[in-house]
Amino acid sequence: MGSFKVLLVEDAVIDAEIVKNALGSGMFDLRILDSGYGFLSAVEEFNPDVIVLDIE
Repeated sequence: MGSFKVLLVEDAVIDAEIVKNALGSGMFDLRILDSGYGFLSAVEEFNPDVIVLDIE
């Protein structure tokens, strides 16, 4: 089995870096969006296993 695909939507750069460092192992293929714009197309294109979404 390949790496797990994780899509992170986070506008705070520091928080995104924390998640990126925590998931830094080769077990995860991490994509980061800094806003909700382009979210649907990213889901269609990347087909993530997990979506981590920061909602304010």
